[in-house]
Amino acid sequence: MIRYIEISSVRARLVCAVSVVALLPLAACGGGGTSSTPPPPISTPTPTPPPAPAPTPPPTPAPTANFDTAEYRRSVGPSFHNAISAYTAGATGKGILVGVVDTGVDTTSLEFAGRISSASRDFGGNGTYVDEDGHGTAVSSVILGAKNDLETHGIAFDATLLTLRADTAGSCATEDPDVKDSGCKFSTSAIAAAVNHAVDSGARVINLSLGGGGIGTSLRTAITRAAAAGIVIVVSAGNDGESTDAGVDPNNPDPFAQGLAAAGNGRVIIAGSVGTAASQSEISAFSNRAGASANVYLTALGYRVRAPDENGAIYLWSGTSFSAPQIAGAAALLAQAFPNLTGAQIVSILLNSGRDVGAPGVDAIYGHGILDIARAFQPSGTTSLAGSKELVDTSADSATLSSPMGDAFASGSTQAIILDEYDRAFGLDLARTVRAPGLDLKLAPALSVAQRQLSASSPAFSVSLTVAAGSNEVIYGAQTLTVTDAEQARVLAGSVMLRLDPDTRLAFGIRRGSEGMSAALEGRSQPAFLVGESARGQIGFSLRPASGVAVRHAIGAGIGLTARAETGIAQVRETRPFEQLRTPLSDYRYSIVGVGLDKSVGAARFALNGEMLNESETVLGAKFGSLYGGKGARSAFVDTEARVDIGAGWALGGAWRQGWTWANAGGNVVSGSLLKSSAWSLDATKAGVFGSSDSFALRIAQPLRVSAGGLRLNLPVGYDYATLATEYGVRTLNLAPTGREVDIEGVYGVPVGATARLTANAYYRKDPGNIAALGNDIGGAIRFTLGF
Repeated sequence: MIRYIEISSVRARLVCAVSVVALLPLAACGGGGTSSTPPPPISTPTPTPPPAPAPTPPPTPAPTANFDTAEYRRSVGPSFHNAISAYTAGATGKGILVGVVDTGVDTTSLEFAGRISSASRDFGGNGTYVDEDGHGTAVSSVILGAKNDLETHGIAFDATLLTLRADTAGSCATEDPDVKDSGCKFSTSAIAAAVNHAVDSGARVINLSLGGGGIGTSLRTAITRAAAAGIVIVVSAGNDGESTDAGVDPNNPDPFAQGLAAAGNGRVIIAGSVGTAASQSEISAFSNRAGASANVYLTALGYRVRAPDENGAIYLWSGTSFSAPQIAGAAALLAQAFPNLTGAQIVSILLNSGRDVGAPGVDAIYGHGILDIARAFQPSGTTSLAGSKELVDTSADSATLSSPMGDAFASGSTQAIILDEYDRAFGLDLARTVRAPGLDLKLAPALSVAQRQLSASSPAFSVSLTVAAGSNEVIYGAQTLTVTDAEQARVLAGSVMLRLDPDTRLAFGIRRGSEGMSAALEGRSQPAFLVGESARGQIGFSLRPASGVAVRHAIGAGIGLTARAETGIAQVRETRPFEQLRTPLSDYRYSIVGVGLDKSVGAARFALNGEMLNESETVLGAKFGSLYGGKGARSAFVDTEARVDIGAGWALGGAWRQGWTWANAGGNVVSGSLLKSSAWSLDATKAGVFGSSDSFALRIAQPLRVSAGGLRLNLPVGYDYATLATEYGVRTLNLAPTGREVDIEGVYGVPVGATARLTANAYYRKDPGNIAALGNDIGGAIRFTLGF
């Protein structure tokens, strides 16, 4: 079997040839051969063409993270297999003992300083485990070479090396490219003894970059014992991918690898190699394919892998001998990061997280694909909150915010511990699972339907309807004074107003907001703004009133008392921004009760209003999923409003709303979850701009916005693998956005004839929906209305 080596020094380096030993021919190159007793001679493998020197690594940019160094990039394997995500999570292999059955190790190398286990042994009769060939040193370096900014580092650079030298004494010294059976030889009895010693020494991983024929009874027994002890075993697939020899099957791993997999009871991974001159992700020509062993076969980089030999000289090595240690290193990272994992679970995670290449799914070439450490360190299968059975879908949004909360998801961090199907603990930032509100596209809904106003009145009562033109259905329109009262679909709406006595009037409506009816009872009027809303009565999210009632009583001295109530549906658009025109709303119950005082003093009018909002499942219009166990919310609002006519047709007005929202305790939401919110608006209007009948109005407004606060959540914040105990703590999910929407809108209206009116609107919205990352919203409209 051939060990492909590219030379990086002037000293010649010979290819590794397979030699015959007692019982079985085994090679320290991930190779194969044939087996019989006594074994027949094996032909000398064809050497590779003279290799080129290892190139000097190109200059690298300044690292962006502690682990993204020039050494990391030179190491090829860690970068190709996305190991940096494991490093940043704290996994380096520290404390994990990795057994390497090979030709020993360079004990003077700085790559292993202080990390060679005192339990290291020789089992081939050499009297020392010091490497005389270089293969064992290179393999060990790929697994756990030190991160010391010298040359390269291994996948698990802090792991401890258990060197298990097993080459037959003197065999490696016989290596000669002109002699067919020269080079390192391994007996199955020596390998079996090494594996048993690894079990007794407490190894978590064993690497076997060897190949050959069947494994025999003693080695089979040793592998079965190691598997029962929970050890992960990684073995090379073989380097016969281009062989045409009779008795050699390049489409399956060599018999040695197949024998180990059969004895390993789900704890063995067969390592194939990827890497060619054209692509690192292409199966290496020399690599045996997955074949019938596809279910336990995983590929890793085994082409031009940079590593030192027994004298510290750096070479570019190729062969499945160097794909196996990439996988063994990954197993060590998992063993350290998740000490609860069994060997079978580590194997399952590595196989199932492989990057799919070749034919979709597990295939006969790549098996489970290419080792992907980043994916192996992601939650697998069903996930749940630690310490509970509450399922967590990490691929879905856990909550949909409302416009008052805007981009609160973009600031702060709220960590919780979740467990995956292997009971691995992961930190989940809940703030990153929260979805921004669907953007409130205010202009399009206001212009989407032609409308007709129908009304009838007498001194004692009046009836008002708004009808969609060309339809028998009725929608909200001018009768509703706030945008949040506007219904975006065609629905029946109407109100009836009754005079109970000279000082008392009553209004009730079907699918009509009580705020609009209150305004009608008070005689309030507003310019025809399309986007800018008055702060008074703002809720901050879409409502679909079912029924409402309002009553007003004139107390005297210009003072009026108004009470109102309504019930209906809070509408949550559980989608992403800009999708609202094609995604249906979700409906949740709400109710509002309010009371207010207003007083007129000369040309001025003042109002003070208070109201309570109850939501059955939402929190100020936001919907929090089962992860939170939200039980709705209660809100209190106080409004102040003033308007004064200053003469010459001019009038000024302003409104302020202050809100407090308490999320109801339940599930993971604890008491004390308070949100503070506010809205304001300033108006200037002019009647008779160019004539006696035209008008102009300007409004500057901030829609309702959460200024402070969040949900207080009792969450799992720690997990102990030793006791499987979960630590809980109260954390706050911030719901105050960084964005601040400010709307500026102007409207000009002029009559056209006796019954028509032409109106032009232009507006500017900064941070629409309180989302700072969204671009400014600028628009306008020209409307023509005809009365008849």
